Amino acid sequence: MATIELYAENSYKKECTVNIVSIKEQFVVFNQTIFYPGGGGQPCDRGIIKQGDKTYNILTVKKIDGEIIHELERPLQHINQTVEMQIDWSWRFQNMQYHTLLHVISLFISTLQCFSYK
Repeated sequence: MATIELYAENSYKKECTVNIVSIKEQFVVFNQTIFYPGGGGQPCDRGIIKQGDKTYNILTVKKIDGEIIHELERPLQHINQTVEMQIDWSWRFQNMQYHTLLHVISLFISTLQCFSYK
């Protein structure tokens, strides 16, 4: 089952409640996620998962065969309990700005090359 990529629908979404699809040690797949798994030279999102009164840091997020795998600092306690995701907004926003800046720089350089004299 592919993970629904909420980050692609709304990159400003900072938190949501999700269901667990599978757990293997500290690696978890959810039915949907706001965590960008990285790619195209961009790093994955950072943040936390909350389950009950417990908080788990996200170490890394990767997309493998349509599933987005979240590596937590330690295994979750309860597989049948929903969790709340919260991204590190300052990290996400900084990467969004860098990404846009690199597009602007790339366009500027390609424009210069079009008008360069040899």
